[in-house]
Order: sequence, then structure tokens, then C-alpha cells
Amino acid sequence: MKRGRDILVWLACLGLLMGFVGGPLTAEAAKIIRLGHGQPPGSAIDNFAHRLADVVNERSKGDMVVQIFPSSQLGKELDRMQLLQLGGEELDVTGDMSMSTVCPEWGQVLTTPFVVRSKEHFRKIVDGPAMKPVYDCLQQRKGLHHLGWVDRGPRYLTANRPIRDPGEVKGLRLRVPDGVEAYVVAWRMLGATVVSMDISELFLGLRQGTIEAQENPLEMVSVHSLFEVQKYVNLTGHMFTGYEIFGSEKWFKSLTPEQQKIINDAAAEAVAFGNKEQAADETRFETQLKEKGMTFMAVDRPKFEAALKELPKQPFAARWAPGFYEAVKAVQ
Repeated sequence: MKRGRDILVWLACLGLLMGFVGGPLTAEAAKIIRLGHGQPPGSAIDNFAHRLADVVNERSKGDMVVQIFPSSQLGKELDRMQLLQLGGEELDVTGDMSMSTVCPEWGQVLTTPFVVRSKEHFRKIVDGPAMKPVYDCLQQRKGLHHLGWVDRGPRYLTANRPIRDPGEVKGLRLRVPDGVEAYVVAWRMLGATVVSMDISELFLGLRQGTIEAQENPLEMVSVHSLFEVQKYVNLTGHMFTGYEIFGSEKWFKSLTPEQQKIINDAAAEAVAFGNKEQAADETRFETQLKEKGMTFMAVDRPKFEAALKELPKQPFAARWAPGFYEAVKAVQ
């Protein structure tokens, strides 16, 4: 399975380099910056990507042109991480799964339910000094150059029945993202039957009944039309995270200092734009999903927290970077 995926990634990379997507790799085409992400056109992340592209195109006066490939056109998240390494892509926007998979000693802490308390807590963590070893790890292990984080809404549990306390999770066939161990262990502790699945396969899995529930921010429920196959948004608010913006480290180092500044400035401006848009969108998505027939259910959040209080003591936590969990919890 892994070998087959590796072959596909190599072929995709070769196609990109030889012009399958962007034309022959001439001196002119070398100005092209390919930016991939997994969300549909018109989504918050796609709007963020277009803002970044506009700033780069304008500031460079056409010397750098960002081309955007939405909807996982360049592959799933982990495939795109390989493309960044292989030169088949210059920029990418992913969820927290990449950090959790590449650098689990740190990333798994941030993707453990109820560790990050709020959006404000998340921003202080990822924009602060505690994250330096994480960004160094991403660079050293996968050649990923960290450029910033865009806010996401809190993650909620959706299902076709109301789930108000942790006891009602028992037996639920629940999708979680690929490769995030803390997700799997947490929901299994609550009694769910956990299925790891890429976001691109989520809607079909729910429609066919392979799974019956999932957990994501309201944005994902909306843009992936999950309201067609889910009835309830159970307001667990069990995780606060974001989308991470990467560049290929090799590509970034090949830029002139002026070009690097343009990329850094464009990422910062796009992050500010994306964060403002996300805050406004949260209310809009709630209204839209209610209009589509979804019911929002309050949950006993303290009971969920109590049911998972031993999660940081599970065996996988022994692989966490020493002191990082405590440092995250201490951020005020």
C-alpha cells in the first residue's frame, strides 16, 4: 500500500515538473509557485490562499505568480508533504495532521482533546516560543518551512443522534483523521469504534454507513455538505487548532532575501485576513447549518473532560517531548 502511494507521488511530482499541470519547466515557468490545499474552491482556506497569492503577485510585480490547486488536486495531505520535499510543490496549507504525523513528540500534544482550552490559548501557543522545537523538527525531518497558522473553529462531534454526555458515545462508528494517535485513543476511551479516514473520503463513508459520525469544525461540516448525511452538531468543543502554512525549505532557501520577505509578508497578511474571516464565518456557518436542518445540541462538557482526564497518562504520552505538555498547559 505504502509503495503504491509512493509511486503515485513520484508520478505526480514528475507530471508537475514536466508540465502535466503547469507547462514545461522553463526559466519563465520557474517563477510559478504551486500552492496546494484540500478544501473546495470558495472555502475559507481557498480564500486565504487567494489572498496570499494576490499579495505575492502584487509585491513581486509579476516576478512570482502563485497558482492554487484546491480540493486535494495534488494529493492528500501526507502525499503533498512528499511533493514539497520532491520539488513538485512550493507551498501548502494543511490541518494539524501533518504536524502530528511528522513530529508526534510535540504535535500529538496539541491534538489531544481538551489540552488546548480556547482559540486564544491556541494562538498564544503556536505564535510563542514553545513551538520553536516543533518548527525546527518539521524542517529537519521533512524539509518543511513553517510560515504561519490560520485559525479554525472548535471541533464538534456530529452524528445522526444527539450525544449529550460521554456515555452516549459508546458504540458510535466514528471517523477520525489519518495518523493522529491521540484522536484514536481518546474516542476509544469513550467507547467509540474508530475509523481513520482522509477528509476526501468522509462524505461517502457517512452516506454509505461505513461510519455514522465524525468530528470537525463547522466550516468542514458546511463545505463538505455533511448536513446531507448528519443531523446533529453536538457542541463538544473538544479541540482548538488551525491550518498550518508550509513552504518547501529547499525552495525557500533558493529565493533572494527580497523574495523571502515577500513570501513572509504575504503569509502574515493572509493569516490576518483568514483569522478575521474565520471569526465572522463561525456565526454564518451555524446559521446555515440550522437552515439545512441540523440541530445544535449542548453537551455536558465537564463530563467529557472528566472522562478523558487520564488521556495524557496513556502509553503514547511517554513518547511526548519531555516538558512540552506542561509548557502548553502553563500558557496563559
